[in-house]
Amino acid sequence: MASYFETWLFGAIWRKKWRQKQQCARLGFYPNVIMLAKPNQDRTYPQGNRPISLTNATAKIFERIILTRIKSHCKAIDCIPPKQCGFREGQSTLHQLIRVTNIINEGFAHKFYTVGLFLDVKRAFDKMWHDGLTYKLIKLQFPDYLIKIIHNFLHNRTFRVRVNNSYSNTGSCLSGVPKGSILSPYLYNIYTHDFPQHSTVSTCLFADDSAVLSQGVQLKYTIKAVQHFLDKLETWLTHWRITINVDKSQAIVFRKWRVIDPPFQLMGGAD
Repeated sequence: MASYFETWLFGAIWRKKWRQKQQCARLGFYPNVIMLAKPNQDRTYPQGNRPISLTNATAKIFERIILTRIKSHCKAIDCIPPKQCGFREGQSTLHQLIRVTNIINEGFAHKFYTVGLFLDVKRAFDKMWHDGLTYKLIKLQFPDYLIKIIHNFLHNRTFRVRVNNSYSNTGSCLSGVPKGSILSPYLYNIYTHDFPQHSTVSTCLFADDSAVLSQGVQLKYTIKAVQHFLDKLETWLTHWRITINVDKSQAIVFRKWRVIDPPFQLMGGAD
Protein backbone atom coordinates (compact mmCIF):
# COMPACT_ATOMS: atom_id res chain seq x y z
CA MET A 1 0.00 0.00 0.00
CA ALA A 2 2.86 2.37 0.85
CA SER A 3 4.34 1.93 -2.64
CA TYR A 4 0.95 2.79 -4.19
CA PHE A 5 0.70 5.98 -2.13
CA GLU A 6 4.24 6.97 -3.11
CA THR A 7 3.43 6.44 -6.78
CA TRP A 8 0.21 8.45 -6.54
CA LEU A 9 1.88 11.22 -4.53
CA PHE A 10 4.85 11.93 -6.78
CA GLY A 11 2.88 11.11 -9.89
CA ALA A 12 0.35 13.79 -8.83
CA ILE A 13 -2.46 11.23 -9.19
CA TRP A 14 -5.87 11.56 -7.56
CA ARG A 15 -7.76 8.48 -8.66
CA LYS A 16 -10.89 9.32 -10.64
CA LYS A 17 -13.07 6.76 -8.89
CA TRP A 18 -12.56 8.73 -5.62
CA ARG A 19 -14.32 11.78 -7.07
CA GLN A 20 -16.21 10.68 -10.17
CA LYS A 21 -18.97 8.31 -11.12
CA GLN A 22 -16.96 6.61 -13.87
CA GLN A 23 -17.14 2.84 -13.37
CA CYS A 24 -18.82 3.45 -9.98
CA ALA A 25 -21.70 1.10 -10.69
CA ARG A 26 -19.30 -1.75 -11.44
CA LEU A 27 -17.15 -0.95 -8.40
CA GLY A 28 -20.12 -0.48 -6.09
CA PHE A 29 -18.90 2.99 -5.01
CA TYR A 30 -20.34 6.49 -5.35
CA PRO A 31 -19.08 9.74 -3.76
CA ASN A 32 -22.10 10.08 -1.46
CA VAL A 33 -23.23 13.14 0.48
CA ILE A 34 -25.38 12.83 3.60
CA MET A 35 -27.40 15.68 5.08
CA LEU A 36 -27.01 16.47 8.79
CA ALA A 37 -29.63 18.75 10.30
CA LYS A 38 -28.39 22.11 11.59
CA PRO A 39 -29.40 23.02 15.16
CA ASN A 40 -32.77 24.79 15.43
CA GLN A 41 -33.32 24.57 11.66
CA ASP A 42 -36.14 23.04 9.61
CA ARG A 43 -34.47 20.06 7.92
CA THR A 44 -37.26 19.82 5.33
CA TYR A 45 -35.50 22.72 3.57
CA PRO A 46 -32.03 22.29 1.99
CA GLN A 47 -30.62 25.28 3.91
CA GLY A 48 -31.59 23.58 7.17
CA ASN A 49 -29.06 20.80 6.55
CA ARG A 50 -25.29 20.53 6.39
CA PRO A 51 -23.94 18.36 3.52
CA ILE A 52 -21.13 15.99 4.56
CA SER A 53 -19.13 14.05 1.95
CA LEU A 54 -18.48 10.36 2.59
CA THR A 55 -15.20 9.69 0.81
CA ASN A 56 -13.43 6.45 0.07
CA ALA A 57 -11.45 4.96 3.00
CA THR A 58 -8.26 4.68 0.93
CA ALA A 59 -8.69 8.28 -0.18
CA LYS A 60 -8.91 9.36 3.46
CA ILE A 61 -5.51 7.80 4.19
CA PHE A 62 -4.06 9.50 1.11
CA GLU A 63 -5.56 12.82 2.26
CA ARG A 64 -3.65 12.57 5.55
CA ILE A 65 -0.39 12.07 3.68
CA ILE A 66 -1.11 15.11 1.51
CA LEU A 67 -2.16 17.20 4.51
CA THR A 68 1.18 16.49 6.20
CA ARG A 69 2.98 17.80 3.10
CA ILE A 70 0.75 20.88 2.92
CA LYS A 71 1.29 21.74 6.60
CA SER A 72 5.03 21.26 6.24
CA HIS A 73 5.21 23.73 3.35
CA CYS A 74 2.94 26.26 5.09
CA LYS A 75 5.14 26.11 8.18
CA ALA A 76 8.32 26.52 6.11
CA ILE A 77 7.08 29.70 4.43
CA ASP A 78 4.96 30.87 7.40
CA CYS A 79 1.97 31.69 5.18
CA ILE A 80 -0.88 31.15 7.67
CA PRO A 81 -1.07 34.38 9.73
CA PRO A 82 -1.02 34.19 13.55
CA LYS A 83 -4.41 35.94 13.62
CA GLN A 84 -5.96 32.77 12.11
CA CYS A 85 -6.70 30.23 14.87
CA GLY A 86 -9.05 27.96 12.94
CA PHE A 87 -8.04 24.33 12.29
CA ARG A 88 -4.57 24.77 13.79
CA GLU A 89 -2.93 22.58 16.40
CA GLY A 90 -2.89 24.03 19.89
CA GLN A 91 -5.34 26.82 19.05
CA SER A 92 -9.09 27.14 19.43
CA THR A 93 -11.97 29.60 19.56
CA LEU A 94 -11.00 30.38 23.16
CA HIS A 95 -7.80 32.06 22.02
CA GLN A 96 -9.69 34.51 19.81
CA LEU A 97 -12.46 35.05 22.38
CA ILE A 98 -9.84 35.95 24.99
CA ARG A 99 -8.08 38.27 22.54
CA VAL A 100 -11.31 40.07 21.59
CA THR A 101 -12.33 40.36 25.26
CA ASN A 102 -8.92 41.78 26.21
CA ILE A 103 -9.09 44.42 23.46
CA ILE A 104 -12.58 45.50 24.58
CA ASN A 105 -11.52 45.61 28.26
CA GLU A 106 -8.48 47.72 27.37
CA GLY A 107 -10.86 50.14 25.69
CA PHE A 108 -12.97 50.29 28.85
CA ALA A 109 -9.87 50.96 30.97
CA HIS A 110 -8.71 53.85 28.76
CA LYS A 111 -12.22 55.19 28.13
CA PHE A 112 -11.91 54.46 24.40
CA TYR A 113 -14.65 53.64 21.96
CA THR A 114 -14.11 50.10 20.64
CA VAL A 115 -15.80 49.51 17.31
CA GLY A 116 -16.35 45.79 16.68
CA LEU A 117 -17.41 44.18 13.44
CA PHE A 118 -18.22 40.46 13.56
CA LEU A 119 -18.43 38.82 10.13
CA ASP A 120 -19.58 35.41 8.94
CA VAL A 121 -18.77 34.12 5.45
CA LYS A 122 -21.73 32.75 3.53
CA ARG A 123 -21.25 29.11 2.45
CA ALA A 124 -17.50 29.44 2.88
CA PHE A 125 -16.58 25.84 2.01
CA ASP A 126 -19.25 25.43 -0.67
CA LYS A 127 -18.24 28.46 -2.73
CA MET A 128 -14.44 28.39 -2.68
CA TRP A 129 -13.19 29.33 -6.14
CA HIS A 130 -11.08 26.44 -7.48
CA ASP A 131 -8.97 28.47 -9.91
CA GLY A 132 -8.44 31.13 -7.24
CA LEU A 133 -7.09 28.51 -4.83
CA THR A 134 -4.81 27.08 -7.53
CA TYR A 135 -3.48 30.59 -8.21
CA LYS A 136 -2.66 31.09 -4.54
CA LEU A 137 -0.94 27.70 -4.30
CA ILE A 138 1.28 28.71 -7.22
CA LYS A 139 1.87 32.15 -5.70
CA LEU A 140 2.95 30.51 -2.42
CA GLN A 141 5.36 28.27 -4.37
CA PHE A 142 3.86 24.94 -3.37
CA PRO A 143 5.58 21.96 -5.04
CA ASP A 144 4.18 21.18 -8.48
CA TYR A 145 3.06 17.67 -7.48
CA LEU A 146 0.97 19.06 -4.59
CA ILE A 147 -0.64 21.70 -6.79
CA LYS A 148 -1.57 19.05 -9.36
CA ILE A 149 -2.94 16.68 -6.72
CA ILE A 150 -5.09 19.40 -5.13
CA HIS A 151 -6.25 20.52 -8.58
CA ASN A 152 -7.28 16.95 -9.41
CA PHE A 153 -8.85 16.56 -5.95
CA LEU A 154 -11.20 19.50 -6.57
CA HIS A 155 -11.92 19.46 -10.30
CA ASN A 156 -14.46 17.21 -12.03
CA ARG A 157 -15.90 15.99 -8.74
CA THR A 158 -19.29 14.29 -8.83
CA PHE A 159 -21.63 13.42 -6.00
CA ARG A 160 -25.07 12.12 -5.13
CA VAL A 161 -27.12 12.86 -2.02
CA ARG A 162 -28.25 9.99 0.18
CA VAL A 163 -31.33 10.35 2.38
CA ASN A 164 -32.07 7.14 4.26
CA ASN A 165 -32.02 4.51 1.50
CA SER A 166 -32.84 6.89 -1.35
CA TYR A 167 -30.32 8.54 -3.68
CA SER A 168 -30.48 11.65 -5.83
CA ASN A 169 -29.26 11.94 -9.40
CA THR A 170 -25.52 12.46 -9.77
CA GLY A 171 -24.40 16.10 -9.83
CA SER A 172 -21.15 17.97 -10.47
CA CYS A 173 -19.23 20.25 -8.06
CA LEU A 174 -18.22 23.44 -9.85
CA SER A 175 -16.88 25.18 -6.75
CA GLY A 176 -16.11 24.55 -3.10
CA VAL A 177 -14.30 21.86 -1.14
CA PRO A 178 -15.94 18.69 0.20
CA LYS A 179 -17.09 18.88 3.81
CA GLY A 180 -15.92 15.76 5.53
CA SER A 181 -12.46 15.88 3.98
CA ILE A 182 -9.57 16.70 6.34
CA LEU A 183 -7.96 18.72 3.54
CA SER A 184 -10.84 21.20 3.21
CA PRO A 185 -10.31 23.27 6.40
CA TYR A 186 -6.61 23.78 5.74
CA LEU A 187 -7.22 24.61 2.08
CA TYR A 188 -9.64 27.30 3.29
CA ASN A 189 -6.92 28.74 5.56
CA ILE A 190 -4.59 28.91 2.56
CA TYR A 191 -7.28 30.50 0.40
CA THR A 192 -7.84 33.27 2.97
CA HIS A 193 -4.23 33.70 4.12
CA ASP A 194 -4.11 37.18 2.57
CA PHE A 195 -7.11 38.51 4.50
CA PRO A 196 -6.78 42.34 4.39
CA GLN A 197 -5.03 44.24 7.16
CA HIS A 198 -5.14 47.85 8.29
CA SER A 199 -2.76 49.75 10.56
CA THR A 200 -5.53 50.93 12.92
CA VAL A 201 -7.59 47.72 12.91
CA SER A 202 -7.09 44.43 14.78
CA THR A 203 -8.40 41.29 13.08
CA CYS A 204 -9.18 38.01 14.86
CA LEU A 205 -9.93 35.04 12.60
CA PHE A 206 -11.30 31.60 13.35
CA ALA A 207 -11.88 29.69 10.10
CA ASP A 208 -14.66 31.56 8.26
CA ASP A 209 -15.60 33.77 11.24
CA SER A 210 -13.79 37.06 11.80
CA ALA A 211 -13.81 39.91 14.30
CA VAL A 212 -12.55 43.35 13.28
CA LEU A 213 -11.82 45.80 16.10
CA SER A 214 -10.63 49.40 16.20
CA GLN A 215 -10.30 51.84 19.11
CA GLY A 216 -10.18 55.59 19.54
CA VAL A 217 -11.08 58.53 21.73
CA GLN A 218 -13.53 59.93 19.19
CA LEU A 219 -16.23 57.65 17.84
CA LYS A 220 -16.48 59.54 14.56
CA TYR A 221 -12.87 58.87 13.55
CA THR A 222 -12.89 55.30 14.86
CA ILE A 223 -15.91 54.44 12.70
CA LYS A 224 -14.20 56.15 9.76
CA ALA A 225 -11.11 53.94 10.21
CA VAL A 226 -13.22 50.78 10.25
CA GLN A 227 -15.14 51.96 7.18
CA HIS A 228 -11.83 52.41 5.32
CA PHE A 229 -10.97 48.83 6.24
CA LEU A 230 -14.39 47.64 5.04
CA ASP A 231 -13.86 49.34 1.67
CA LYS A 232 -10.57 47.45 1.32
CA LEU A 233 -12.21 44.23 2.51
CA GLU A 234 -15.04 44.57 0.02
CA THR A 235 -12.58 44.77 -2.87
CA TRP A 236 -10.82 41.62 -1.61
CA LEU A 237 -14.11 39.75 -1.13
CA THR A 238 -15.30 40.60 -4.63
CA HIS A 239 -11.98 39.66 -6.22
CA TRP A 240 -11.89 36.21 -4.57
CA ARG A 241 -15.65 35.55 -4.92
CA ILE A 242 -16.36 35.43 -1.19
CA THR A 243 -19.74 36.54 0.17
CA ILE A 244 -20.53 37.84 3.64
CA ASN A 245 -23.64 36.49 5.37
CA VAL A 246 -25.22 39.78 6.38
CA ASP A 247 -27.89 38.11 8.52
CA LYS A 248 -25.22 36.53 10.75
CA SER A 249 -22.89 39.56 10.86
CA GLN A 250 -23.05 42.32 13.46
CA ALA A 251 -21.47 45.74 14.11
CA ILE A 252 -21.27 47.02 17.71
CA VAL A 253 -19.61 49.96 19.46
CA PHE A 254 -18.39 49.11 22.97
CA ARG A 255 -17.89 51.73 25.63
CA LYS A 256 -18.19 51.42 29.38
CA TRP A 257 -21.86 51.65 30.39
CA ARG A 258 -22.96 51.95 26.78
CA VAL A 259 -23.37 49.90 23.58
CA ILE A 260 -24.08 51.59 20.23
CA ASP A 261 -25.10 50.21 16.82
CA PRO A 262 -22.86 52.02 14.29
CA PRO A 263 -23.73 52.68 10.63
CA PHE A 264 -21.53 50.69 8.23
CA GLN A 265 -21.69 49.89 4.54
CA LEU A 266 -20.53 46.55 3.14
CA MET A 267 -21.92 45.10 -0.06
CA GLY A 268 -20.99 41.56 1.05
CA GLY A 269 -18.73 40.49 -1.81
CA ALA A 270 -19.60 38.60 -4.98
CA ASP A 271 -22.19 35.86 -5.25
